[in-house]
Amino acid sequence: IKSTDYDAVVIGAGWAGLKALQTLLDSGISSILVLEANGYIGGRAKSINTNGPVNSPDLVGASDNIPTETGCEWLYLNYG
Repeated sequence: IKSTDYDAVVIGAGWAGLKALQTLLDSGISSILVLEANGYIGGRAKSINTNGPVNSPDLVGASDNIPTETGCEWLYLNYG
């Protein structure tokens, strides 16, 4: 992959990265590379399903699967 193959590169597939991606797409830019260090999208907003998958909406609501939120507390810290 050459960096010249893309009009834009988004670093991270958390909420900010996904919003940047949507903004680029809405602006008519479609040649975009999204780089993510983890094996899932969502960044700190992370749901782990009881049967193993992370951030897998296809499994949410299954009777044998219970998603657990494990990351959103990092999004809104109260310092005062």
